Amino acid sequence: MLDHNALRLKVKERPDLWDTMEDPYHPLNTAWPAFLDQRITYQTYCPKLIEYDELARDHIVVACARSIPFFWPEIRQGEENRKSKISRAVLETLPDGGYDTIPSRDVRQYLTRARLSGAAVALTKDQEHDTPLCLRADPPNALSAISITVQPNRRLRGLAEALIGIMKATARKERLQLLVVPLRPTRKADFPPSPMHEYIKLCVEHLHTPSTLGSKPQDDNPRDGRACFDPWLRKHLLPGGQVIKVAPRSMTVQGSREDWKQWTGKDVFHHCSPEPEASAEVCFPGGLAPLTLDVNAETGVYMEPNVWLFHDLEDEQKTARGDYPIPFHQ
Repeated sequence: MLDHNALRLKVKERPDLWDTMEDPYHPLNTAWPAFLDQRITYQTYCPKLIEYDELARDHIVVACARSIPFFWPEIRQGEENRKSKISRAVLETLPDGGYDTIPSRDVRQYLTRARLSGAAVALTKDQEHDTPLCLRADPPNALSAISITVQPNRRLRGLAEALIGIMKATARKERLQLLVVPLRPTRKADFPPSPMHEYIKLCVEHLHTPSTLGSKPQDDNPRDGRACFDPWLRKHLLPGGQVIKVAPRSMTVQGSREDWKQWTGKDVFHHCSPEPEASAEVCFPGGLAPLTLDVNAETGVYMEPNVWLFHDLEDEQKTARGDYPIPFHQ
């Protein structure tokens, strides 16, 4: 059995451990494709998560897990209306900007509470829409997971599941109402052209089919249940996590032809012919969706959809029943 208390460390307690995470080639930093680190939101806000004491105090370094607190006004409204359960309508107010919006909200709300400058700065349209919430000084009432990464030689030992449990325990200790996750379902990279809502629906439908686990893709078709079950969805759904909705603009990366060649290791423009007003979509290694190219300008924009999940902190008896609601709007 894993001792969760032994796994729990604060950044300030062991700065030497966190210093190792500054190495870009550390296994925990190479778990995600390199191009995702090029997002302007990531480069602006992620370093600040350990810069401010209030935000850094409960980082966890076991493998590596990151979570951040934020204020969610719709949760406050539910409390004021004396609703004991969080409604689906409230959960669906999670931002469509997903992964790029939540760290921004966390840091900008902290700046407002601390009366520091910078809270009004928005880097994306979704963050601009989020600005009124970022200018409020309300204390956090929810926790969002940001990432869990496990070294390859330490996988399949229950570390990821333990870290999910620690995040939930942290949320309870801090009297936060719930844990949400802007999940990046990594297996979706096998089927980049498929809509995210279709991929998630098929993963959930085949959750309890034993023959689906660990099988290889059949003709690269996500409709084959044996191919599509996602390991990170499984880790969240089996202990009771629920799918809420797709975050269609969760992560955005922009770059030149040379940038994308460096980030992906291939020339994604190779088969594109310059034409007036030419644009193209190409699939590339690690991408959950196609990359949109402006052929003449030799620039590419990648907009990745992720999936919002929800963990109910009050009901630990929930288990996967195969009846997860999937309210995708197609």
